[in-house]
Amino acid sequence: MKNWSRRAIAIALFLGLSLMTSAQQTIKATFLNAGDGIMGSAIYGVTQDSYGYLWLAGSNGVQRYDGFSFEHVVNDPSDSTSLLDNQCWNVTEDSKGNIWISTEERYSRYDRATFTIQLSPTNTVEK
Repeated sequence: MKNWSRRAIAIALFLGLSLMTSAQQTIKATFLNAGDGIMGSAIYGVTQDSYGYLWLAGSNGVQRYDGFSFEHVVNDPSDSTSLLDNQCWNVTEDSKGNIWISTEERYSRYDRATFTIQLSPTNTVEK
């Protein structure tokens, strides 16, 4: 009877470990570079928002990556709804789903509906 218990435990452990290893996912890293659409070589802040987009803050503005292509959010001196400065230090998402960008000048909120920038009146990130 003792041998059967040890054998049963050994089989159970073997099956359990086999199931655990087969359930593991393999993660494949993808490296992106300028040829893929990244602007500039300096990235200072990265966040993934609640929609799954990857946001990159850097020396040439902010970029949103959807897994296939980049959308660029940059300063346009003739457009008051663009970033005040292309030197972006960080990007984050608040609890309401707003994207906040910190630049040399001040904090800005990216408006997803209009694809424009709204300046923070208090120069702080709203909660």
